[in-house]
Amino acid sequence: MGVLVLQFLERLPDRQALEMVKYHLGWKLALNLELEQKAFHPTVLCYFRQRLVENEIAGTAFRASLGRVARRGLSG
Repeated sequence: MGVLVLQFLERLPDRQALEMVKYHLGWKLALNLELEQKAFHPTVLCYFRQRLVENEIAGTAFRASLGRVARRGLSG
């Protein structure tokens, strides 16, 4: 879910978002990933979004993400 949020904020397509996960230190830190951790295949993002929509939980996931941001004092 974190990758989707960063992808949305940066307005990146799936493949570029995965490049950021692989090579951008800021993204790794934001996602709490180990420096050596390998990225996943770009289709994972597509399938994850599809499952959110099919199970009608996209709004729930979005609200949960916003809640976490607000609790950490990062909302505008």
